[in-house]
Amino acid sequence: MSETISVLGRTERAMCQKHVEQLLSTVPGVVGVLVCSVDGFEVASRLRPPLTAERMSAMTSSQLALGEALCNETGSGTCLNVVIEAEAGRLLMLSVPARRRRMLLTVLCEQNSVLGSVLWAARACAQDIGRRLDDRL
Repeated sequence: MSETISVLGRTERAMCQKHVEQLLSTVPGVVGVLVCSVDGFEVASRLRPPLTAERMSAMTSSQLALGEALCNETGSGTCLNVVIEAEAGRLLMLSVPARRRRMLLTVLCEQNSVLGSVLWAARACAQDIGRRLDDRL
């Protein structure tokens, strides 16, 4: 078990799950949400089958690590998020800004969703999770 996950108790994981559910229920076009550790372990999620939280967590971790490497290499500063636009939808992957335990947030949305609205809501969600984790840990 990952150190990040072992440090997070039931209360913290339940808080993350509440944020997952809230993002899904309040942002039009959002069809899946995942919170995971930077080393690729699920903390909270709601994804449509056949997606699995285990695979999505690992891929999110890898994708954001690649984004960070690209930003470092190009001198672009800190990688804040990665957005992938595909034919059938979009994927947003963001760092959760927590001082003590870095986490990641992935949001899957439909192609017709308003990208700016989803990104704004995802950033607000990530920031709130980070603040709450910092308060608890």
